[in-house]
Amino acid sequence: MNDGQGTFTLEARKWLFERLVDTQNLVNRLRAYDGLAPIELISAEEVHAIMALWAEDERDYPHLLTNAAGVPISKLTDLVEGIIADELVEEYIAKRKAAK
Repeated sequence: MNDGQGTFTLEARKWLFERLVDTQNLVNRLRAYDGLAPIELISAEEVHAIMALWAEDERDYPHLLTNAAGVPISKLTDLVEGIIADELVEEYIAKRKAAK
């Protein structure tokens, strides 16, 4: 695969996994307040399989360890969460208008 073609870096997959686990924990806390049984968004079997794949990728596919720009996922949190500075939005709009 070439950079940017169809795969997430290992770091990005771990970040997304953490968000899934956080979501599962939050949902189950809310369910507990309502007296509902917990639900499973990801099973222990799936977690085990994911961790095994990560170990394989770390060993066999070093190109998956970071993105092409070398930017850590932690630096992209605002973008991923949809929090973008107004200045960046305005700059983007201006560039789009200039390109037309």
